[in-house]
Order: sequence, then structure tokens, then C-alpha cells
Amino acid sequence: MMKAHTEAAKTVLGKPRRRKKPWISDRSWKLVEEREEINKKILGTRSERVKVHLRKKYAEKKSDVKKSIRKDKRIWMDGIAEEAENAAKNQHMRTLYGLIKSLSNERPRRSGAILDKDGNLLSSKEEIQARWTEHFQDVLNRGAPTNPRASNVQLKKRVSQANGLKSPLE
Repeated sequence: MMKAHTEAAKTVLGKPRRRKKPWISDRSWKLVEEREEINKKILGTRSERVKVHLRKKYAEKKSDVKKSIRKDKRIWMDGIAEEAENAAKNQHMRTLYGLIKSLSNERPRRSGAILDKDGNLLSSKEEIQARWTEHFQDVLNRGAPTNPRASNVQLKKRVSQANGLKSPLE
């Protein structure tokens, strides 16, 4: 029953399209669908001769899709640039900065959750900076080894034993 509903919805509504990129035109989406159909034919065909022919068609369609999307993006960028110029001429700064922000692709950076030593979540910038300072002081400010020569000798012994060599110190 559920399968019948989904199939009916697909035929009536069509395949759902995620429009993340606003510059892609309907013509480009149609080319993408044609390319997908050719790929489905390639996957469904057993004959190598037919596959070679379909792969050539797929490569041509792939280049057509790329060209079309590049053209769409160029047209979209030109339109936004023209709109930004008009906003600058008319001194609409909010519109101008909004358009620049949409072109920059920069997302606001968010830091992950920082916990203190007790496991409590820190929220303010000052608390987070203090916690990082505390962390690096603990990590980087350790006391010197009591006998550095002895620890160096022990390290050499472990390395030589791991490599299957006899220690020169024995």
C-alpha cells in the first residue's frame, strides 16, 4: 500500500529537487535529468557495444550540463552585480551588504561545546578562553623529568627490543 502511494506521488508531483543553488535554470535541470537517464541506461545494459555508445552520449551530456550551469551562474552573478551597483548608486546600503554577503559564501563560524574540568558546559567567551588557557598550561607546563639520562636510556632499550636488536648498553 505504501509503495503505491509513493509511486503515485512520484508520478503526480515528480522527483523532489533540492534547489541549493539558485542560479541553476530549469533548462539545466532538464539536462541533468537527461544525463541521469543515460546513466540508468548504461547501468541497465549488458552489451559492451551499447555501453560504449551510451558512455559517449553521457560524456557529451555531461559537458553540456557543465556548460549550461556555468552560463547560468555567470548570468546570475551579473544580475546580482548589477543589482548591487544600483543599490550603491541609490545608497541602499542594507541591500548592498546583503547582496555582497550572499556572494561571499562565508558562513558564521561556530565553535563546538567546551566543557570545564567538572563537565559543565561553558557559554561565555571569557569562560571558554580561561578554560583553553588552563588546558594548555596543564599540557605544556609539566615538570622536567627527574633523571633525563635514565629515561633516554630506557627509551633506547625499548626501541631496540621492539626492532629485535640487542641493546648496546647490555
